[in-house]
Amino acid sequence: MTALQKDIRIVIPAFKALDTIQPCIEAVLEAMTFHKSWEILIVDNGQNPNLVKMLKGYPVTVLKQDENQSAAYARNEGAKGFLNGILVFIDSDVVCEKDCIENLIKPVQNNLCDATIGNYSKNMKGLSFSQKYKQLYINHVYSREGSNIKNDFWTAICAVDAKVFNKLSGFNTNFKGANGEDQEFGIRLTKNGYTVLSVRNANGQHLNPYGILNIIRNDFRKGLIAVKNSLENKVPFSDNRHSKMRDILAVFAAVMTIAFVTLSLLNSDFLFGSIATFVLWFICRISLHITFFKSGGVIFFTRTLLLMFCLDLIRCTCVIIGFVKNKLLKVSTKEKMNVVSNPTK
Repeated sequence: MTALQKDIRIVIPAFKALDTIQPCIEAVLEAMTFHKSWEILIVDNGQNPNLVKMLKGYPVTVLKQDENQSAAYARNEGAKGFLNGILVFIDSDVVCEKDCIENLIKPVQNNLCDATIGNYSKNMKGLSFSQKYKQLYINHVYSREGSNIKNDFWTAICAVDAKVFNKLSGFNTNFKGANGEDQEFGIRLTKNGYTVLSVRNANGQHLNPYGILNIIRNDFRKGLIAVKNSLENKVPFSDNRHSKMRDILAVFAAVMTIAFVTLSLLNSDFLFGSIATFVLWFICRISLHITFFKSGGVIFFTRTLLLMFCLDLIRCTCVIIGFVKNKLLKVSTKEKMNVVSNPTK
C-alpha cells in the first residue's frame, strides 16, 4: 500500500544569489510535478538587490531578513510554522535534476528514515576547472560506501521530517555564515536516535562560481569546524564522510611525503622515503584519481593531483590546530573550575 503524500516545504536560503536563484527555482518547479501539496520559501539572507522583483511571476514566497544572518538562521526562518510533513532544503546555487526531490523524500515519505541527504551530479557542462573538481569530489565522497549516515549531515540537498526538525529546534544558529551547522545537526540527529540516509540518485549541479583559492579557504574554514565539532561532541572523525580511514591515511601520507622531501634536501638517502610515501598517498586516493581521469581526461586529472595533495596538507593543519585548541580549552576550563572551587581569601 502506497504511503499517503506528505506536505512538502522547500526552503532555499539566498545569499548573493542573483546569478543562480532563477535556474535553481525553475529546476525545483520542474522536479515537483510528481507531488500535489508543496510550497517554496526563498529566504533573502542579504546582498540580493531587487530579488522580489526578479522572482515576480514564480510561485514562491520570499522572506526578507532585516540583516545578514547565518545559513542556519535562514533555514530555521524558512521552516517556521511548518510542523508536519517534509522539509526540503536546497542551496540557491544548486540546480536539481528532474527526479532529485522525488528520490530525496521517498525514504522519509515511506518512514524508512527521518532525514536524507542528496549529492552533486556528474554533469560538468559549463563548469570551470575548480567547479568540476569540487562537484566531482563531493559526488565521490557521498556516493561511496554505505547509505547510512552517522553524526553528519549535508544541507546543499537534503530533506528531514518536520516533526523531527522541530523537536531538535532546527539548526544551531551559533554557527556563523554557512559552516559546520549541518554537521552539528547531524550529530544531534544521531544522538537522539534518528536515522539519516544518503540518497545517491538525488542529484543536482552546483553553480557556485568559486576558484582554487576559494576551495582552499573553504576547506580550511570548514575543516577547522569539523574537527571542533567532532572533538567537542566526542564522535569519531571517521563518521564524517570526508574522513574515512583511507582519507586519514592519505593525509598522513601527504604530510610524510613533504617531511621526506625536506629531509632529502639534506640527505639523498631520504629520497626513497618521499617516493614511497607519495605512492602510498596516490594509492589511498586511487578511487578519486580514477573518477577525475574518467570524467576529465589526462589534463584535468593532472591538475587535480596537485590540488588534492595541497588540500590533504590543509586537512592535516586543521586537525593539528583543532587538537591544540581543544587541549587549551580543556586546560582553561579546568583552571576556571579550580578558581571557583578554591577561591582566594
